[in-house]
Amino acid sequence: MTVVCLGGMHRSGTSLMSSYLLHCGVYMGDEMLDGRIGNKYGLFEDRSFLELHKNILKNNRTYTYIPKTRLIVSESEFSKAQALFKSYNKKYKLWGWKDPRTSLFLNMWDEVDSNNQIRYLLMYREPYSVVDSLCRRLIKYKSPYQSVMPVLGCKAWLKYNKSVIDFFQSNKEKCMLVNIKGCIKDQNNSSALITKWLNIENKDFSDVYHSKEMGNNTLSYYYTLYKKYMDVIYKYYSSDLEDMYSELEGMADITSKGVTIK
Repeated sequence: MTVVCLGGMHRSGTSLMSSYLLHCGVYMGDEMLDGRIGNKYGLFEDRSFLELHKNILKNNRTYTYIPKTRLIVSESEFSKAQALFKSYNKKYKLWGWKDPRTSLFLNMWDEVDSNNQIRYLLMYREPYSVVDSLCRRLIKYKSPYQSVMPVLGCKAWLKYNKSVIDFFQSNKEKCMLVNIKGCIKDQNNSSALITKWLNIENKDFSDVYHSKEMGNNTLSYYYTLYKKYMDVIYKYYSSDLEDMYSELEGMADITSKGVTIK
């Protein structure tokens, strides 16, 4: 039995990896969300895991982009997680799930996994690219919250990746830490490393990689006051963001440059 828990804040990056795992034979969900702006090929997120995570955040009176330092999981919520996990385990021998919020609940899932079946594929990307992507998405949706996203994006990136670092350091034997940019840059070696680690079929990463969906496109806002405002906000957090990014790069199995030799 192999279960893949795919975490990471950058939605396009985790969607790409989720689609690749599906391509390699990993069942990724009974009811996956459809594609939408920024992810027209699909988010590859199972609604059951997504709703469970969102409800726990809601019951903690917090939000995806401003999670509390300590999240309390009730007995009822933990039981729901156990039931969901057992249900999929009975139906599938090779399966997994993806939701960026998973990064906040790694310890919960590790406790649910009493037989040590989960392999944690943890992903990250340079902070500015993530904040930039979040801001562009809100602009496309014409969200009223776009004015606060530069601040929330920086804070969330730090929170999510701190959770990833803490869990990875305590559970290295069942984790792989991957920079999605490096995975794309070094596709053959990256796919070989990941599939060997998971003991699944190795297929070409290029089969699912669509470069235009990775948030590299530009918008007119790059020449507006909003872009300048976003840059100013980012500078307030740049030291902490860059320090944490360097820490991630120092630990990763696949860095921004590609597969590392350890």
